Amino acid sequence: MLLAGKKVYVLESGLEYRKYKSTAPRALYNKYLSFEKDLEVYGIDVIEFLEKVEEKNTRKEEHKRVEEVSTLESLSSIPEEEMSFEIRNKRLISEADLRKPFMNGMKSVVIDKKSIITPLANDFIRIHNLKVKRV
Repeated sequence: MLLAGKKVYVLESGLEYRKYKSTAPRALYNKYLSFEKDLEVYGIDVIEFLEKVEEKNTRKEEHKRVEEVSTLESLSSIPEEEMSFEIRNKRLISEADLRKPFMNGMKSVVIDKKSIITPLANDFIRIHNLKVKRV
């Protein structure tokens, strides 16, 4: 789950070794404590109640909503002319040439009249509704 980018939580009540603090050998108990600290270093959070996870999730969702709104506002303030890019120095336009600028928010492409667009690039243009202007 950690490698997939998902957050992992452990309930304190699930840590059995804590119940035996008074009877366990000190070296063994300290070893378990170090294991717990290693888990925290890897990104696993130890929580008391499930409600704390829900509180964290609602805070993150609110923060994401605020970021999305501010991103949309900043994008809407940019005129359409600024959302285009030029590939005039290339004779052959591939899908890779279009993908990176598209991921950065570009919606139109200016290419040379003699440029050749590969079939895969044509599909990319059609699927993502890019505007192509030949100059």
